[in-house]
Amino acid sequence: MDLSIQKEKGLYVEGPAKITVTNGIVNIFGKKVVNDSIIVKRGKAISIYAENDSILQITSGIGGKIEEIDGTTIPKDWGTTIEAIKKLEKKIIKVMIIGDIDSGKTTFTTYLANKLIESEIRVAVIDADMGQGELGPPTTINLAIPEKQFCCLSENEAIHSYFVGRTSPAGIQCRVIAGINFLLEKAVNLGAQIILIDTTGWVFGSYARELKLVKFYSFKPELIIALQEQDELEHLLQPVKNFEVIRVSYPEKRRERDRDDRKILRESLFLQYFEGGGEITFYLNKLNTVYTFLGNGGHIQEETYAQLIKILGIAPIYVEDAIDMILIITPEDYQVNQFVLNELEKIFAEKYFLVINEKNYENLMVGLLNGEHEFLGLGIITEINFHGVVPKISLFTPAYNLKDQIKTIQFGCLKVSRSGREIGYTKMWQI
Repeated sequence: MDLSIQKEKGLYVEGPAKITVTNGIVNIFGKKVVNDSIIVKRGKAISIYAENDSILQITSGIGGKIEEIDGTTIPKDWGTTIEAIKKLEKKIIKVMIIGDIDSGKTTFTTYLANKLIESEIRVAVIDADMGQGELGPPTTINLAIPEKQFCCLSENEAIHSYFVGRTSPAGIQCRVIAGINFLLEKAVNLGAQIILIDTTGWVFGSYARELKLVKFYSFKPELIIALQEQDELEHLLQPVKNFEVIRVSYPEKRRERDRDDRKILRESLFLQYFEGGGEITFYLNKLNTVYTFLGNGGHIQEETYAQLIKILGIAPIYVEDAIDMILIITPEDYQVNQFVLNELEKIFAEKYFLVINEKNYENLMVGLLNGEHEFLGLGIITEINFHGVVPKISLFTPAYNLKDQIKTIQFGCLKVSRSGREIGYTKMWQI
């Protein structure tokens, strides 16, 4: 349909939708759009402000929403951040953006990047939201250096990615810190003048406080920008009074998603990511295996193996013995009970032991790295065959054509089907 918008009026659009500006000039998050089309994906939303009388052609899909609004949804205080950043006298400026879930962090990041690009500043964006990010698939954090203004962060291509293995930072805080540090170094090496770090909405509770404070003191941002409605972030800002902080408002319109909405969005991203993937197989001893006990031990002594058979009542199909732990893989139909665990604890009193069913690895998400530790893509474990002399691991991945470059597999915590459906989680280091 064609829709006319008067000067200084606006539209709020939730996807899926396609918008074509056929006449006039509109502004979307700091980018002027003339005679161009914008795709709003399902689960996403944009606000359009008419700089003069404009005509738009809009096609809305199932679940899409179009609402006429009076003026812009961009708060006036967002503009103050641009001048504040420009006044910072440093060669490289790191800006960390924090806020609750659905507070408009990515919208603000988009607006800020567009305004800085307009001033011909080389901007890098680190999308550190591994669950609802826009630069890469869930379970990763990503870096982009936009060459031009954009309406949606997802229009940019991630030039570097880091696999963390979950869609939430809970339990993997060290990996998140390592990943952002890795991407910060890449951004600096690529000549970024201002680096925007768009963080997750995990802001409440002791572990969330821990992660945010460690980020502040590890990355030492020149500026922290906090999006809040009232004072809901003050518990994070009070301990960092020595940092430069600007508090800004939420956008006047924003899309709020519940837990189910976010899961549906992630699953659609996984489906899109794995479409057209292929299967590849490796001998396990040809790879580095990370965030798992598998592949990092040696052979068990015959006497100990005989004890295992006696306690388990069966022959385990695979065992690894490392200096600090024993990994025991059992057949698919075997169920370990408390008596067995108690007996194992007696003989392995000096070590940690882990009993795993051979099927526990199936559908586990993994990250694939090359010899320089660069991310190549995600994979899904389809099978680990423990029945040969050396175990073989089979993966489904869109990076199947890069098989010869894959040197390291990082084990994640999330289980996903080939169709993108989230099956469940496994605990860290229980694999």
